[in-house]
Amino acid sequence: MKAEVKSSATKRKITVTLTHSLDKSIYELPLTLKTVVKPEWKEVTVKQGSNVKRIKTQQDGIVTYALYQALPNTGNIEISKSE
Repeated sequence: MKAEVKSSATKRKITVTLTHSLDKSIYELPLTLKTVVKPEWKEVTVKQGSNVKRIKTQQDGIVTYALYQALPNTGNIEISKSE
């Protein structure tokens, strides 16, 4: 499977785009993504369409990241520090 992940970041959020070119009627399962975030982001809000989840970040050495599931080809994923 060839999935493509693109991202852009501002001070307040990270926007991720997840796409693939497979038959969408067959391949409609979520994929697990790992996105590096700022170390001070201890909990993040991940939003894709109307699906919103709060997720505690994790550490891998000195890198802080969020691990979450997202559906390909269904819109941008926005990750921001939870308030």
